[in-house]
This record gives sequence, C-alpha cells and structure tokens, in this order.
Amino acid sequence: MICSDGTVFANIKPYKQAKKRLTGYQRRVKKKEPGFLRNATQTKNRAKAVKRLAKAHKKANATLRRRQIACGTRTKQ
Repeated sequence: MICSDGTVFANIKPYKQAKKRLTGYQRRVKKKEPGFLRNATQTKNRAKAVKRLAKAHKKANATLRRRQIACGTRTKQ
C-alpha cells in the first residue's frame, strides 16, 4: 500500500482475510437456532457463535485502524 505522501506499507491482505472470515462467522450465526421463545435466551451454540463473530469484528476493526493510522488517514485516539 502506498500513501499519498509516497510512504510504502505492506498490502491490505490481512484486512481482506478478516472480512472474508467475518462473512463465514456471520453465516454460522444466522444458521443457529435463535431461541425457543421470542424473549427467551439464545441457545448456547448460538451464543458461542455470536461471541466468535464479535471477536472477529474486533480484530478486523483493529487491523483497519492500524492501517489508517499508519497511512495518516485517521488520527490516533
């Protein structure tokens, strides 16, 4: 990846891989049974799948944020 100021960074492959991983985790959550009743708690397998999805989202966002900060398109917080 090359920034507008000419700085060269590694490609964005990790972010693309993270996005691909997210689609798989989202599909797994969708296929799990949501619960027995409308207001009931979700099944344990669905809860585990949701937890994995949340973790993958966090990693993907961190990867993107690192990339943006390195390129200067986003300020550090």
